[in-house]
Amino acid sequence: MSILQKSLDEVVVSDLEQICAHQVRETYDLEFKKDLPFLRVKGQTEEADRWVTRGDRVGDYARDKILAELIAFANAERGTLILGIDETDDEPRRARAISPVPRCEDLAKRLADSCEDVIEPRLPLVAARALPLDGDAGVVILRVGRSSIGPHRLASDGQFYTRRGERSVRMTVREVRDLVLEINRRGNAIEELFSARRAVTRNDLQFAWRTATSKGISRCFDIRPVINPAKIKLLPSNLNRSDTP
Repeated sequence: MSILQKSLDEVVVSDLEQICAHQVRETYDLEFKKDLPFLRVKGQTEEADRWVTRGDRVGDYARDKILAELIAFANAERGTLILGIDETDDEPRRARAISPVPRCEDLAKRLADSCEDVIEPRLPLVAARALPLDGDAGVVILRVGRSSIGPHRLASDGQFYTRRGERSVRMTVREVRDLVLEINRRGNAIEELFSARRAVTRNDLQFAWRTATSKGISRCFDIRPVINPAKIKLLPSNLNRSDTP
């Protein structure tokens, strides 16, 4: 079974090993990262994110790069990001080897918490899982579902992101507008569906009650609404021998 078909609680180390052994490629709903993204600025002596060098917190650049990937998944369909998987250099990139990140359990929590602080509006469906491999070092898995309350953006730069193929990119103004319209259409369709079901349920209840009343058995039966009046069943609740013919 593919790792994408498993819940995060079901994922085990052997799943990650299989990904690397088969050199699974990145797709529109699967992203690999060897470690926390890092951008060295002029005058800086560090060569990795401060989570690695100092251990105090995730740097803003790394945080924003990771969260931009999650936003892209939510604005597109869904997706899973695995932090701690080295990739090949060729395109499309493929999993090559496990590369544990330090203090993975704490890191998973920090990144999940950041989703609430730096993503607007807050993602409704996000989960994080850490798989320790070597002491406290291991792999972090982040999974996001398709959002119905987007489009979402990164608060630190004000940008909206989506997936194009196996890459996360900034959305154009037209893409943002189209996504707003699509989400509104989905919301209206869901509301119409529930309204129709509520109407059918009320009609079924009235039909069942009239049937029971006409037969003089309304006090002896529980009238329970069903969707199809042709399949209505009157369920005995308090019949005794004196009630039966």
